[in-house]
Amino acid sequence: MNANQLRVATPNAAARALLPDAIRQDPSIYPPDEVLARSHVYEPRPLHATQTRRRIISALINAHDAR
Repeated sequence: MNANQLRVATPNAAARALLPDAIRQDPSIYPPDEVLARSHVYEPRPLHATQTRRRIISALINAHDAR
């Protein structure tokens, strides 16, 4: 399967150039720069950050359930 068949974006500029215009110009697949400027990129967190986040979420759930 490829980006054309799956209708997903490809980070490969050479492959993108080979896609049909309908896919390359589809804003749901390739959002405009204004949308990308407001987007967030996923970045992996270190293990200690994930553990801290889990502890906070568990504390919030426990506090809520204790009501």
